[in-house]
Amino acid sequence: MLDEIIRTVNSRQVTVLVTHWWEYFSNGIPNEIFIQRLHETAEYLASQDDIEVISFADLAKGGVELN
Repeated sequence: MLDEIIRTVNSRQVTVLVTHWWEYFSNGIPNEIFIQRLHETAEYLASQDDIEVISFADLAKGGVELN
């Protein structure tokens, strides 16, 4: 999953990643592998100087400049 996210982010100006809390808890049981993948994704995005992660709320406010 992370490899595909990296390829996608590197090939586009804007990438939208959507996830839902219930995807991580099948029948109320934490999906530890999926949760770990989320953490890996967040760590990768945070470590990249040329990537800015924003929320939809920030985008809607118009405070984010897109090239």
